[in-house]
Amino acid sequence: MAVARGPLKVESNTGETDLRAMVEAYRRAFDNRDVAACTGFYAEDATIRFLFGTYQGRAAIEDWHKDRFAAEVQLVRLEDVAVQGNTVVVQAVVTSRRLRLFRIEQAKGMMTLRVEQGSFKEAVLSPRSGAPSHLDWQFR
Repeated sequence: MAVARGPLKVESNTGETDLRAMVEAYRRAFDNRDVAACTGFYAEDATIRFLFGTYQGRAAIEDWHKDRFAAEVQLVRLEDVAVQGNTVVVQAVVTSRRLRLFRIEQAKGMMTLRVEQGSFKEAVLSPRSGAPSHLDWQFR
């Protein structure tokens, strides 16, 4: 399977199909542990809100990805991708070394992405309903 070397950029008037393709390309980059490709999906001034932390700008977002990869975070599966306007909500199942240390094989999470001018402008990651509320340690 060929892997895209860089992010799939989409126009500001992006349709649902384009946004779904962008999420899938990001997932492939994440699965391949490609920090540069993952970071390239985000705008220069983008923000990731992850549990109790906020990562502002590409340098911080690059560090966030490096930390996730060092913790062996893996996307087990995407369960749903919903698009409304320029917002994409992804329901996913993940695992990590830290989760397994606590004998938690998988955790359900939600990623809400706001897309502006063909890049992720904001990403909010949170546990899904039914997931333990103390997951601030899970991906470290």
